[in-house]
Amino acid sequence: MRPTAWPAGCRGHATAATPGRPATAAASRGLSSYHIGRAFEERAIALLTEAGLDLRPTGGAFDGGIDFRGFLGQRGDAGSVRVPVIGQCKAEARKIGARYLRDFEGVLAREPQSIGIFVALSGYSTHAQKHFGSSTFPLVLVRITHRIDSLQVNRAAQALLPGLTVGVRIVPPTRWDPAAAPVREPLLLVGTPGAAGGGGAGR
Repeated sequence: MRPTAWPAGCRGHATAATPGRPATAAASRGLSSYHIGRAFEERAIALLTEAGLDLRPTGGAFDGGIDFRGFLGQRGDAGSVRVPVIGQCKAEARKIGARYLRDFEGVLAREPQSIGIFVALSGYSTHAQKHFGSSTFPLVLVRITHRIDSLQVNRAAQALLPGLTVGVRIVPPTRWDPAAAPVREPLLLVGTPGAAGGGGAGR
């Protein structure tokens, strides 16, 4: 199994997490909510691309609630296993509630056979977590501050892309603090279903 992109933790879906850090200092610099949101989208796309996804930003007034598009998967000797993904980013100061996920599912309903990646700055409420766990839409929840702090994959996403699970990679700390110890960062894995080292998918 080869790493393709990141984390996961509720019953019935894969989970991993690393300790969070405060978000960027954009708000303290007096930036507008629009510029804070755009900066967060750029950070999310950069980190997820670094982790192995193939992403491009959309943006604009007519983006239809989609901040980025791309693919999740891998190319191997047996051919290409790639599933389209769409993503939405929210740099909210509060935890994301279930309403946001329901709205995102409405967007995902217009994108059949795609996995929806929701990226939040402040994490997710208990109700949002429960909704995510029971959703029939293929979803990945991500929390990003200075890095990828946590990621969760639900069963619907694992059904759409068999072999999708969650692992951890060791990342040098030079991005945020060269003097610090290396950090364990969540990593999505895409491999042959049933292969060893699956990161606890479905536990």
